[in-house]
Amino acid sequence: MRAPQLKVLVVDHDEPFCDALQSTFLAVSNAKVVALKDGSQALDLLLQQPMHLALINAGLESLIPGVDLAQAIADNYQDTFVVLMVEPEYLMLTPRRRPPNVDLIIGKMDLAELISNLATSSHPSELLEQLRAHAAHQRSQEHCRL
Repeated sequence: MRAPQLKVLVVDHDEPFCDALQSTFLAVSNAKVVALKDGSQALDLLLQQPMHLALINAGLESLIPGVDLAQAIADNYQDTFVVLMVEPEYLMLTPRRRPPNVDLIIGKMDLAELISNLATSSHPSELLEQLRAHAAHQRSQEHCRL
């Protein structure tokens, strides 16, 4: 029996980054990656087809800004693991400001490295479990800083 294909939504205006991320996901898990540049398009897509993973650029400039989009997806699509991708400056300026319900906040380059370092997964849940473990570690670190 064939494992279900991992479905990944990437919302970012940085086309070379999206292309690199798409290549990495295909190499790691043969994922189906949909890359969009607009938050409204992302929400329309989610109405039509569920996604396992949503990677949202915090600096997205569209009718729906990146942080708001990540929060909307986290609030309305509980089966989607939501990652807010940020620039290093964002992490330094707002280390304790996590939008509620967003699963993971990570630097864009750190995310690309994390994805490429993950073990090859034949099942989407394996990759998602590794991301969930990373998110749990991040939350425990944030809790220790409070």
